[in-house]
Amino acid sequence: MQAQGRNHCLDRLKLLAALFVVLIHQGPLAGISDEAGAIVRLSGRWAVPFFFLVSGFYLARGGTLQKERVLDSLARTVWLLAFASLIFIPFVLYREGFAGGINRILGPLFFLHGAYFHLWFLGSLALGLTILFACDRLALNALLPVASVAVLLGALALGSYSPLYVAGGIGDLHFAVARQFLSIPFLYIGSLVARHPAQLRLGRATCLALFGYALQLVEAEWLSRYGADRFEHQLLAGSIPFALGLFGIGLAGAKAGESIFSRWGSRHALGIYVLHPLWIPFCSGVAGRNLPMPGLIAALLVFAATLISLILLQHVFPSLKALLDGRPDDIRRIWVRKGSSPTT
Repeated sequence: MQAQGRNHCLDRLKLLAALFVVLIHQGPLAGISDEAGAIVRLSGRWAVPFFFLVSGFYLARGGTLQKERVLDSLARTVWLLAFASLIFIPFVLYREGFAGGINRILGPLFFLHGAYFHLWFLGSLALGLTILFACDRLALNALLPVASVAVLLGALALGSYSPLYVAGGIGDLHFAVARQFLSIPFLYIGSLVARHPAQLRLGRATCLALFGYALQLVEAEWLSRYGADRFEHQLLAGSIPFALGLFGIGLAGAKAGESIFSRWGSRHALGIYVLHPLWIPFCSGVAGRNLPMPGLIAALLVFAATLISLILLQHVFPSLKALLDGRPDDIRRIWVRKGSSPTT
């Protein structure tokens, strides 16, 4: 039986999205050609927008944004950003040395994405939740479509498309600032779908995803003529229909039953996103020992190691897993179930 309010197809896709995030963050994939590496990395550019879409969808499921649900999600996100930053500060100091680590931690980007680059997702999510909730409470929802279009155009102009008018691109800091607002359009679209549900057909959603992916390939090839690196695109115009199509595939499969993959997606996709960089140095070293396609193998090892560690945490140290899920309030309930208290 499907759990109340749970879409198991979306949960499966969340697990797949987490895998593609790992593939992207693995960096240039050693052992395969640059062209193949670019194709693999572009294949994952739907993942983060998809996470935002799903978050917006669940927040408005039932027709309205529930105050308690939004505030709970916001509190969880801020907590997780702070907790994850604490985890990654020693990692940054180890990887970059004391002086380099301190410069990163005290730099301007720390306030955008915490202690490590991938945590920008949590900062963006917190900002998007705040704006979405404020617009709903102040009856300013009419501004969200215009704001969403402006954010997407701004992110494209300051990111992948900046080499068209600035030699070498406009710079990472400008895009990093614009990227923080990317949650707004996708949260809004996800909530809009929840408020106005319609029967989605799998075929149309699949065609939309394929169109978006093909458009990305065309864009990447065209932009490379202006000096843009095929590997480094974080958002292309095609990424938008690509993510929307896969979101539609998940909604079209709403009647799918639960499976081990949907349970892993529901319970561990966020944890995989947060923790996987900790495994990259170790797994890259293992895969680099005379193995074919070491980049791809390393990424799969990182994904598997992070997932296994989260499953073990859930069973052996559930209190720590609750912290990683952004649910510190669950710790007391965990100890109550054990028949004891963390203060005794």
